[in-house]
Amino acid sequence: MGMLANSHVLSLIMAFVFIIVYILVQIFNKSIRFKNFVELGKAVFLSLIIGSYSLFNIFSVYTKAKILAPDKILVPLDPGLFFDSLLQNNLNEKPAWTYGLPLFILQIVLTVIAVKTTRNYKWKSWVLGANILTLLMFNWLPWDNLLNTSASLIQFLGRLELIIVLMLAVGACLYANQSLLRKSTVLTISLFMCLFSLFGFYQTHQNYINTDNHEKLTSGNYEYVITNKSNTHDY
Repeated sequence: MGMLANSHVLSLIMAFVFIIVYILVQIFNKSIRFKNFVELGKAVFLSLIIGSYSLFNIFSVYTKAKILAPDKILVPLDPGLFFDSLLQNNLNEKPAWTYGLPLFILQIVLTVIAVKTTRNYKWKSWVLGANILTLLMFNWLPWDNLLNTSASLIQFLGRLELIIVLMLAVGACLYANQSLLRKSTVLTISLFMCLFSLFGFYQTHQNYINTDNHEKLTSGNYEYVITNKSNTHDY
């Protein structure tokens, strides 16, 4: 949360809402204890320390300057472009945001296991939640009807991938504990996923630099770029 505060405010808000919803569900299910609130308090305190510099500046600017409201848009993902990028392990912004082929394979595997498993394990609800959000990202739903609601603050439905990845991570960890997988197996799968994702990220980085409005910063061009260049109307 602290790092999100230092990087992207909307993502921070989405993560905050996700945590609040999770806590409310735990309270409703009567599965939360006082110890959990203590640990949550510690996490909040640490996050505030980590993100204090950015949060203070944001608050300072907000109180001293006229801040324009974000554009009311809801841009869903095209399923065809999404799966085409996914199969290529393409992590570029265009043609569609994806969270990488390794995580999608993990999502499919966990979904198949969940369908075949009759017992109601906790990890299944996390995978189900990730699958529901995945379906909600796409343009086959009438998202235009929600433009005048608070949902438009999301702007790009690809940002739901932040929550999807979090839910998959929790579901995968709970499944590993429940299934009593060997540490060597978990380590091997994790290394494979990390390496495959890093390859995709490397290709994205190579394609991203020196394209329109994106330049590689060096000690020689840093001052020129930050004073004479812009990426979008936001930056």
